[in-house]
Amino acid sequence: NTVWPRSLTEEYGPFEGNHGVGSSPRLTAKGLVVLAAHAGPSYLLCVDRATGKNRWKTDRESKTAWTTPTILRHRGQEQILLSVNGELAAYEAESGEPLWRLDGLKGNTLSSASVAGDRVVVGSSEKGHLRAFALPESGGGAPRELWTAANATCYFGSPLLHQGRVWMVGKVGIGWCLDLASGKELWNERLAGECWASPVGTRDHIYLF
Repeated sequence: NTVWPRSLTEEYGPFEGNHGVGSSPRLTAKGLVVLAAHAGPSYLLCVDRATGKNRWKTDRESKTAWTTPTILRHRGQEQILLSVNGELAAYEAESGEPLWRLDGLKGNTLSSASVAGDRVVVGSSEKGHLRAFALPESGGGAPRELWTAANATCYFGSPLLHQGRVWMVGKVGIGWCLDLASGKELWNERLAGECWASPVGTRDHIYLF
């Protein structure tokens, strides 16, 4: 049974993108978060899970992307991390207030940011632009860049951070494994075909679909 309905295109305007929304909704401790990143009025929205009513709505610059928000806890605070078309940005999950923003990224319109502890890896479809950062130690600080991958790329799937390594698959079906601490390339291999899904890790196995 339907608990509550919302039509965001009727409320906030049509989605202006060639391939639809693409971004998946995410749950926070108190809400359901939706990202609309397109050529029209863009925003990050959090609605109450029980009623569907807005908890908050933060307007954003119009930028087209199909990435999904990443939910994390850092320094005791629940945060929302966005990797969207040239930028990496963090928001407070409780209020939607911006915490910090980093520009100058490239090729990050499809894969979502991946987090392990205080490390963030931002995937890129372009060679030489997949980057790793350390989350800021204070709320108002900016993330510190740790390394940039020389060759590894990902495309539709997001990087997997698992047991101190970074696993990903590029557009043409080449799998990569990097050391999370240093960015050193540990392994690459051409798979049987293209892989659009994100890698999945469990114990000592990596699954590529």
